[in-house]
Amino acid sequence: MAQTALDWDGQGWEAHCLTLLRLRYRVPGEFEHVPASDQGDLGIEGFSHDGCVYQCYAPQGPLTISARYERQRDKLTEDLGKLENHQAELLAIMGGTSIHVYVFMTPIHDSRRLNSHAKMKAAEIRSKGMPHCALDFDVVIHTEADYLAECAELISLGLTKRHLTPVSLPARAVQQYVGLNPSLIATIDGKLARLRGISDDEKTSLRTALLTRKLSADNKLDEIRGLDAMAWERLQELRATKEKSLEIECLLSQVEPQVLLNETSASYRGTLKEGLTFLTDSDALDIAWGTTTDWLAECPLDFREPQAS
Repeated sequence: MAQTALDWDGQGWEAHCLTLLRLRYRVPGEFEHVPASDQGDLGIEGFSHDGCVYQCYAPQGPLTISARYERQRDKLTEDLGKLENHQAELLAIMGGTSIHVYVFMTPIHDSRRLNSHAKMKAAEIRSKGMPHCALDFDVVIHTEADYLAECAELISLGLTKRHLTPVSLPARAVQQYVGLNPSLIATIDGKLARLRGISDDEKTSLRTALLTRKLSADNKLDEIRGLDAMAWERLQELRATKEKSLEIECLLSQVEPQVLLNETSASYRGTLKEGLTFLTDSDALDIAWGTTTDWLAECPLDFREPQAS
């Protein structure tokens, strides 16, 4: 089942969209917010003096593509209807600005049926000849991808998080990785064998959990590399710095292997959160455990041999 990539609630998404729009329209007076808290919603969150109006909607819950489309379609239909029902109020608020483009902002747009519906509704509105809607009135769908510069600015200022794409790994993905990397798996298994108080079955389950985090982290790291070259370089610096000290830390450590494993991941997660403020808690956790698994397989992270009693 396809799920919403960004776990926005309605108010959070609206606030985020308004922030993006205020960054896009920097000159005072270029953009005006239209609050709904007094005398109701007019079907728009705000408008710009270049003839665009904006409405935000974030459907809730894990949804199929079809279910998400149906909610977006119904919301768009409802809000476009308010353009006709509130003509006098909109004319008074917009002060003579004609609406050329109605922008429907939503976290995920993954159905072309929504495009078709938007064009159909735009044609209906043009046919009505409403005084506040231009003859070339159109309806378009926007997501965060239409505001990359504004999103990057928020991230660089530490004012928002970059929501990396959730990764849903099929069960066979870990099995395939194990089959293709026998030497790395042997190294991991040899180290996990030193964990005391854990059964062989639990060690196998732990290895599967670690490899799942590693594969998830690999996908998220690839996404960061594609989205933000500077962030990728900073991440590589943080990883290299930790690797340089990790071998010495392991030689000096007197704690149990499982404690050292947890401490390594927790410490690196803290480093990521401090050095890359755009990471969410979940993404930092995935990357920290994924990288820790790499270190298990590639030797910087090692455990002392059990001491003979």
